[in-house]
Amino acid sequence: MAKRGTKAYEQEIVWVFYGINPTKKRVERVSQQRNGVLSKMNDDAVFVTHYVMPGRKAETEIVIVFGLTDVFGVPVSSADSEWVKKQVAELEAKARAT
Repeated sequence: MAKRGTKAYEQEIVWVFYGINPTKKRVERVSQQRNGVLSKMNDDAVFVTHYVMPGRKAETEIVIVFGLTDVFGVPVSSADSEWVKKQVAELEAKARAT
């Protein structure tokens, strides 16, 4: 973990969100840094970023900016848990079914 007050600390990823991209029919991942910046990698391996304004929810911004549906988020420390893997698998099944 980076030292508090440093740039590295502010850019540390603290939340991970998953949602369905309805046009591509797949689950995509969005990361949120401690400083409120959301980032997602596009198909061409370019990161797209968006700052979440104070008072707004990251989930809402993800729906509006990235067009994902059925969005849920977890702390980055839980991203590899069995529960998250199950939720992502359910989202993938739902994405294929639509």
